[in-house]
Amino acid sequence: MKKLFITYVLLILSVSSIHAQPRNQIFTGARPLGLGESFVAIADDGNAIYWNPAGLPALKRPELHSMYVNNLYNVPGLHNLYLSFAYPLTSRYAVGGSWFNYGYDEQDNELEFFRDHLNIAFGGRLKSNLFLGANVKYLNTDTRLDGRSEGKGSGFGFDLGALYSLPFRKGGFVQRLNLGVMAFDARGTYIKYDATDTRDKILPQNIRFGAALYPKEEISLKWFSLREALLTFDVDDRFHAGAETWLNDNLGLRAGLQKDFHSDDGATFSVGGSLKFAPLALQMDYAYVMPPTLSSTHFFSLSFIPSVSPVKISDVNMNDVYASFYKSYATTRIGAVTIRNDYDQELKMTLKVTIPGLTESVSQESLVLGPDESKTTAFPVIFAKNILSVREPAFRQAKIRVEYKIKNEDKSVEASEKFRLFGRGAITWEDPGKAAAFITKLDRMVELFAREATKELPYRPEVELGNLYTAAALFDAMSAVGLKYREDPENPFSIIPKSQHRVDYIKYPAELLASKQGDCDDLTVLYASLLENAGIKTALVSTAGHIFLMFDTGIHERNWGLLPVGDSLVVAKNNSLWIPVEVTEVGKSFAEAWQIGGKKYREAEHDDEFKVVAVKKVEGVYVSALPEELQTQVPDLPNPDRLNGMIAADAAWMQQRRSTTAVEKYLAALRWRGEANDSLRNQLGIIFAQQDSLRSAEDQFQKILANNPDDPRALVNLANVYCVSGRFNEAEEYYLQAQSPMASQPGYYLNLALLYQMWKTEHADSAALQQKSEMYLLEAFKLLNGAEEAALDLLGIMADDAVLGEKADLTAWVKKQSAGLKKFIRVSGQKYLFNKTVKGTRLERKAVKRGPDKDRSYILWWA
Repeated sequence: MKKLFITYVLLILSVSSIHAQPRNQIFTGARPLGLGESFVAIADDGNAIYWNPAGLPALKRPELHSMYVNNLYNVPGLHNLYLSFAYPLTSRYAVGGSWFNYGYDEQDNELEFFRDHLNIAFGGRLKSNLFLGANVKYLNTDTRLDGRSEGKGSGFGFDLGALYSLPFRKGGFVQRLNLGVMAFDARGTYIKYDATDTRDKILPQNIRFGAALYPKEEISLKWFSLREALLTFDVDDRFHAGAETWLNDNLGLRAGLQKDFHSDDGATFSVGGSLKFAPLALQMDYAYVMPPTLSSTHFFSLSFIPSVSPVKISDVNMNDVYASFYKSYATTRIGAVTIRNDYDQELKMTLKVTIPGLTESVSQESLVLGPDESKTTAFPVIFAKNILSVREPAFRQAKIRVEYKIKNEDKSVEASEKFRLFGRGAITWEDPGKAAAFITKLDRMVELFAREATKELPYRPEVELGNLYTAAALFDAMSAVGLKYREDPENPFSIIPKSQHRVDYIKYPAELLASKQGDCDDLTVLYASLLENAGIKTALVSTAGHIFLMFDTGIHERNWGLLPVGDSLVVAKNNSLWIPVEVTEVGKSFAEAWQIGGKKYREAEHDDEFKVVAVKKVEGVYVSALPEELQTQVPDLPNPDRLNGMIAADAAWMQQRRSTTAVEKYLAALRWRGEANDSLRNQLGIIFAQQDSLRSAEDQFQKILANNPDDPRALVNLANVYCVSGRFNEAEEYYLQAQSPMASQPGYYLNLALLYQMWKTEHADSAALQQKSEMYLLEAFKLLNGAEEAALDLLGIMADDAVLGEKADLTAWVKKQSAGLKKFIRVSGQKYLFNKTVKGTRLERKAVKRGPDKDRSYILWWA
């Protein structure tokens, strides 16, 4: 950057004379004159047009300057008139124009002289602190004697200027140093006289160098402070020096001197000051110039400098706002604003956004902008809950305010922007996860309805199917109270995907429970709310023109045999088995809705518009809200007799499918491929075991061992049957028979560890069994490289099973078992993983009744 500045200086010198010449320029402006005509390195107001146009880009606002002096140096008729206007086009470029007239006019009109200067100036910021500028000037002159023109002529000239600002270390006494150079009449300005057709150089080139030193912004003295002080020096054929300071925001003082290098005359001294009239945006500058040989003269300038904030707000953009998503807007950026700092120092700012009548607190963002820096900042908005009372679309105004401080004085700038607000229930479907904003699992009406629907569910030995029975009960309850599917006549969901940004409307679950009719999206969010209230995870399934859901059974995908249907009606997702449900089939049985949902899922899963969104992943992004007036209502509750009959019918269907579907599949395969097919028989035994038919499972594994006594799969699986049946001695015998072929299998050692962990609760020497349990667990960890999660996954334990809510009593026992197993594996595993001494963790079995043992879900079966 310094090289660029030096290059430009050399350019100025190359188009100008390299020899200093006595100047013939007449300078203007009360402020520069008060500084001893030392202004080339300052050039920070409208006078820059004349003094150094390179300073124009630093202007922050338009400025109009004027000066008039009559009887200059106490010479009657000698006058000086100046008028200029500067305008910043952008933060990098500015233009200006000025008219300067000086002349002599005797009272008897015997002798008259005048010269007009018209300047057109342009300045540009080449780099952040390097500025270049140029003037093109037109001169018109005339001399009259007794009314006759004796020397009329005109001509053109130009000036070149450069300015370089060198910042100093923050916190020091000196803030920055400006260096300037100006070539007045860079090639000399010539006049062509009309009468003689001759040319004459009336303004020889004048090269002037300048420097301005800026101390820190405020210098505190005993009685007062000096603000924005500066020292400035210029050199051409004279030496110029000046100093300036402001005592407060409205009063400034300055003084200067200049001394001709080629004359023995004394120095010219000057003093002056400035007075601002802020309400009128006026500034008056005064200078008293005291030449050594001429009379002293008073100079007055009047400037119009409109009050423009050094911080500017532009490009305010607000997205459409949807009332039902108001909680999400507290963290989601819904608007953006560009803020610019036109001040010459770094500013700390606070961006505040409010919407009258709709915000309960101010949204604030802190930012820091350096000099001449712009930044686009996105902002959230904290809405009040009364926004949910808005029902119809309307336009509202957002108020944007930026607060900052200059010289310890609080300042601010404001702007506003209109945006469109859509009322409660409005949504667009570019992201189907947005429906999570309407899944109100904590809604009072949802809570009452879910509790009533599931309170009569009896304890069932098929405890692993607890989520399935709960889901069936909630769906059947929706049917029992008379809910019906009805496509929205104004915005049918089927046309929404064709225009994803088309506004649709969703009913809140409480509203749907009251109205009893809804579109597919209404029914989906109601069913999802009921399931989530019961502690069952859900996912939204979006297809072309339709939306439905699926829920997590809580069954690890390794244990698929627990479900009573084939693979076509089950979805494996995140190591768990999920069930799709077509909610628009409300009024029919849960079993029918399940089968139709599975079919639609399989038909749509390869479509481009197919999406599955887990509610848990988006509920923190699209936060649900509860309209207050809906919390005082009580939903219609299902008739207990009708509901129990529907649940019983679904349970019977599931039991029938469970007893026949998978079993018949493998029995048929055995008949087809031969009874001696050990792989098929082993699979059949696993299905029997997972479905509580432990005696049938034992028979299948014994048949395999009868043909092949060393089959490791049958040995371990038979040991598993004995283990979950409480026949621990027999389980140990068969486990150990399989040790040689299973020596490299971590799952084998996990099963042994669980055997001894369960056995010790009924054994006299529990300490010895605890030691064995940990020994085999450590063997498993060695093979798994110490990965606890891998051990849990092998046993089919979901990562967050132990933190599920306790809404559904039906699954409470399974959750307790899972939590106990996880604790056992994690805590005992620390001994190997972290080399820490730990106490043995026993698996809680207080709730286990002898009989069908549910630990089979957490023992690894070998297929």
